[in-house]
Amino acid sequence: MTLSIHHIAINTRDPAPIASIYETAVQFKALESASNPRWLAAPNGFIALYPTALPTRDTEHRVCDPGIGHFCIQSGDSDGTWNTLTCHGITFSAQPTGLGTGVLYAYGRDLESNLIEVEGVSNEAPTTPPWMAHVALVSSDLERLADFYVKLIGRPCHREGTFSNPAFKAITGFDDVKVKAKWIMADNLIFEMWQYLNPETRGVRLAGIDEPGYRHVGFACDNLEAEVERIAAVGIATVKSQPLEGLPCVTGTDPDGNRFLIVEATSGTHPLALSSLAAPNFVSDRLSQNL
Repeated sequence: MTLSIHHIAINTRDPAPIASIYETAVQFKALESASNPRWLAAPNGFIALYPTALPTRDTEHRVCDPGIGHFCIQSGDSDGTWNTLTCHGITFSAQPTGLGTGVLYAYGRDLESNLIEVEGVSNEAPTTPPWMAHVALVSSDLERLADFYVKLIGRPCHREGTFSNPAFKAITGFDDVKVKAKWIMADNLIFEMWQYLNPETRGVRLAGIDEPGYRHVGFACDNLEAEVERIAAVGIATVKSQPLEGLPCVTGTDPDGNRFLIVEATSGTHPLALSSLAAPNFVSDRLSQNL
């Protein structure tokens, strides 16, 4: 058994303008909901926007800081996606920059300074609708975090390495960047983990449940009871949570204190089932073709 990545959850002072960016700029679909959070559907995953009354952070969460770092939107039209997001309120530190991989990269911030990444891939048609590519966590102990998520997701890392490149400065804003990274291919999205060696990632970030910013990563399965038993057998504890839009779920924390949620939502007729999405296997299919 393995887990899919179901959604990335963000606490926001005002979900409406954040949602509007993704609805209008990259055509993610707004879903009707009788309660909070506000849901958006990309072709292969969901975004959940939770309202919070707490004030916005005094300092920006940097790319090298520990915690849930960002999610990534990819497209075959890097400049077009970058320009459209810019026009709709995303503030980028630089234009998309290449690292010699056939991909252009840019980090931006939404209206409440939440970090997102935009990537343009050269081997995809510009007319393909933008999709979610990965969710990224940053840790001061990459090996420990990766070991946890290998057990949780149920798949080994498919790629890892240590990287430095002068072009990183344009993307991150830091000089002499050096990072270690590991990637796990979940069933529908890539789970990405970073540890910055320079500037050094330090400590952990224990954010309150209602603190503005990234709230949790949501995973999906087709048999919640069986998944809870599987991960309990490898030492991962969860607690039963309030149903998510009527779907059973459990919650837990990783070794860095980041929250995760597992919901039974891979198939069926529920609007939050992964099978209801336009292209739930888009990223995993692209990865298998490029291996």
